[in-house]
Amino acid sequence: MAIVRKFGKPTLFVTFTCNPQWNEIVSELEPGQTASDRPDITARVFHLKQRQMLDDIKSGIFGNLTAHVNTIEFQKRGLPHCHFLFILGGEQHTWEEVDKVIS
Repeated sequence: MAIVRKFGKPTLFVTFTCNPQWNEIVSELEPGQTASDRPDITARVFHLKQRQMLDDIKSGIFGNLTAHVNTIEFQKRGLPHCHFLFILGGEQHTWEEVDKVIS
């Protein structure tokens, strides 16, 4: 609430989910293992991809980033996911434009 009071309403709400079939995870698993058996690998790959997405948005693909907040949660299978709120300044984008970048 304090962030909204200071910077305004969020422009984007993005959920970033770990995919257990990412090549970076699958290539490091031993035969017979699943991604939830190796939370160390899963968390590292997720963190790297999450940081890359955040860097892309900070670079200005949707406009000037005024503020953001995120929280990371773990699902029952041990896979992480993250919820982002982005507050953008300037021109507003349509959902079609956002969907071209985020899928």
